[in-house]
Amino acid sequence: MDIAEVELIGLSLDGIPINGDPTSAISGPMMGGPAGNTKEINFPALDPCSEYHDPAGYYYWHFVPQVINQVLQAIDITVISCTSIEQTTSIQLIGFAKDGFPIYD
Repeated sequence: MDIAEVELIGLSLDGIPINGDPTSAISGPMMGGPAGNTKEINFPALDPCSEYHDPAGYYYWHFVPQVINQVLQAIDITVISCTSIEQTTSIQLIGFAKDGFPIYD
């Protein structure tokens, strides 16, 4: 099954929406920047824990924040890390997909 960018894929146990991949700066939609420049591609400014507030004020995750440091290290990103959410190395239930299946980190 293909998951579209920013498509809702489930909810965390805390009720936080979990969305698909964030919009790409390379292939994202032309949304116009602050000056209305239609050649500018906007994409979410995710914090180091993969959390995001969109322009309408909605808050959601694009990645599982409890393991984001493992993801960052795996792709050799060491200049940032998630410090506001406790990281885990064990498998835990973090939510449910919109089809009812559990989501584990």
